Amino acid sequence: MNPHRPRPAIDHPNDLQRLREHLESTRQQFESHPDVVGVTLNGGLSRGYGDELSEIDLTLYLTADGYETWTSGRAAVPTGITVVDGQLYDIEIVQMDTFESEPWSDTEQWDRSYAEILYDPEGRLATAFDEHLDSPPGLDRAEGLLFDCWWHFRLTTACWIRRGDAVQAHHVLDNAIDPLVESLFAVNGEYLPHEKWLVNLSRSLDWRPDDWGTRLQSAVATGDGSMEAVFERRAAIASLWDDIDRFARDQSGDEIPVRWMQRTFYRALSHLVETERIPHETWDATYGNRLLSMEPFASVVSVEDEMVTLDTTALDALTAEDLYEWHYQVVEAVRA
Repeated sequence: MNPHRPRPAIDHPNDLQRLREHLESTRQQFESHPDVVGVTLNGGLSRGYGDELSEIDLTLYLTADGYETWTSGRAAVPTGITVVDGQLYDIEIVQMDTFESEPWSDTEQWDRSYAEILYDPEGRLATAFDEHLDSPPGLDRAEGLLFDCWWHFRLTTACWIRRGDAVQAHHVLDNAIDPLVESLFAVNGEYLPHEKWLVNLSRSLDWRPDDWGTRLQSAVATGDGSMEAVFERRAAIASLWDDIDRFARDQSGDEIPVRWMQRTFYRALSHLVETERIPHETWDATYGNRLLSMEPFASVVSVEDEMVTLDTTALDALTAEDLYEWHYQVVEAVRA
């Protein structure tokens, strides 16, 4: 495993060597089957850790005919969770053609970015990994994740604080944690882990907010479940969110006077202010048509003759009462 990748941070004996020795004693039975054209080691062992609770995660890559046979109840070896020579394994099967051609989900990209190729006689696995793993999520992805986190801890939690429901407020704050930690992976240029490993692997990222572990513990702790605990958690999440937002803006080199989650809105409106008209095709390729139906664009933009046109008079007339605060902040920043 690349020592610079996020790695398990577990204060418990690592049984990796024994598990790998067991794999070496069994792998031939998987690799020798004619339907199998590739094998990879995945899961915790590929990330450098194993213990008595770990399975040996193997992915077997099959020919199209072999995959059809194995998934019709005629698999050559048991799949899923199974015991092989006294050791727990988790055997996944994948059709090689599909693996090569179809897009990979976030979780698949993350898991496969650690995969160790054990058997690849034609080099197809190596080629597919190179093609699919060339661009991990980065600052662009962090933009949406930071918004998702903010929506939960700032906007939605405020509603339940006002309504006096501490349990629902804590539940909403729970849902702010995943995008918060995922945004940290994104600003580090890393793939987004499955939730099973999300917090643990975050402790070994190259950049983390100061005292990340202690502050994150405060962000996830519900305390006695009271409304006071809601305020404490919310403050902890907001503080970490601020640090990640600041880091994203520093990393980008863009001098934008808004939060990172507002970057696309700011760029798009600034572009319109500078040019007043943008070809519709260019707008769609750069910002996406969905933005035109959202504020502040819906109030100040028209689309005619394949051009996106800004109504500068309407923009100048906008006040804080006309827009949601989040959108008006973008307008004020562009005006400034």
